[in-house]
Amino acid sequence: MSAIYTTANDAIEQIIDAIEAGGNARAEEYDLDAILRQAYEYSPELGGFVLLVDHDAFWTIVAEAER
Repeated sequence: MSAIYTTANDAIEQIIDAIEAGGNARAEEYDLDAILRQAYEYSPELGGFVLLVDHDAFWTIVAEAER
């Protein structure tokens, strides 16, 4: 099961960490809200945001959100 992020800001922090982990990209170069909307969904049952896509789809969404 994917991690559950209580708030949208928590999920965005995870997105930032993933983008910046390689040291070559900066979060400011991406539309983080667009990534959140496309890759995550709020689950009332789980009480937070969950990642809906697999690893490859996540990075495709990130690439499409580059500014």
